[in-house]
Amino acid sequence: MINQRVHVAVAVIERSDGHILLAMRSDDQHQGGLWEFPGGKLEEGESVRDALSRELKEELDISVLDSAPLIRIHHDYPDKKVLLDVRRVTRFSGEPYGCQGQEMRWVKCEDLHHYEFPAANKSIATALCLPDRYLITGAFATSDELFQRLRSAMMSGIRLVQFRASWLESIAYMELSENVAKVCQEWGCSLMLKGDLSLLESDWIDGIHLTAVQLRQLHDEGWHYDGDKFLAASCHSDIELIWAAEAGCSFATLSPISVTASHPDASILGKTVAQVMTDKAAVPVYWLGGMSDSDLENIKVCGGQGVASISCWWSLYSSDSVHSGSPNV
Repeated sequence: MINQRVHVAVAVIERSDGHILLAMRSDDQHQGGLWEFPGGKLEEGESVRDALSRELKEELDISVLDSAPLIRIHHDYPDKKVLLDVRRVTRFSGEPYGCQGQEMRWVKCEDLHHYEFPAANKSIATALCLPDRYLITGAFATSDELFQRLRSAMMSGIRLVQFRASWLESIAYMELSENVAKVCQEWGCSLMLKGDLSLLESDWIDGIHLTAVQLRQLHDEGWHYDGDKFLAASCHSDIELIWAAEAGCSFATLSPISVTASHPDASILGKTVAQVMTDKAAVPVYWLGGMSDSDLENIKVCGGQGVASISCWWSLYSSDSVHSGSPNV
């Protein structure tokens, strides 16, 4: 019989150079021999913040000076249920060392996929590599306008883009996508496309974003993705978030959170319901629908990855904001 869910405070400790601290679990521990992000179980009546401070002092002899919520993950192993309450630690005093003899290693974020983690930790590694803003492209009259808006967006810090142009025929969409990919590559931005699973075999994109219909079909087929590219899904319910995790999705969008101009009559989830759904999700979740930069802090406190949006950014990225020195396709 599986015991009651174990509540664990987990720290993603980030050094000033961006490296992340990993520790290896001892062989006699649950999921022993695998790498993990340091932390430990909450004691009765203890807050996540206090538990994290205590555990890091005991395990690594460091004191936490500043931390912020990153993600909350519910995960069921065959023999154990866990809730990982993950905080990103960006300031600490002391020099970490393995007080319990555990092996430790500072790792670049982009190298985390080379390390073997317990299943519950994998979404943490993904969340670390994802930005907190996910731009979904909006309407454009010409390809020049599209590229100008994209370059402006990337100059403003956007590093994850879904190229969406549902009004285009498939061939035209793919031809334009290849040029969009060139712009993204020049700026170090990850590109997501809409379309068939076969796109995951293309080396010039970073992943695909599934529709809710595609996600349901893949669930019915029992399909699971184990590749290296991003796989995302549009979700609108608890069950779809579960299907996204089962399909091997890297992240999901949850919508609609609030009323939007594009779908004014849609039934909204509301922020309270969205928080509950996000809290139960096993993958990083972006909130979509009426969201803006002003919602970022609250979304992160609620355990979300960040904001996904069209309208709050796309209209800002006009040709007037693109300087003459920006890269060209």
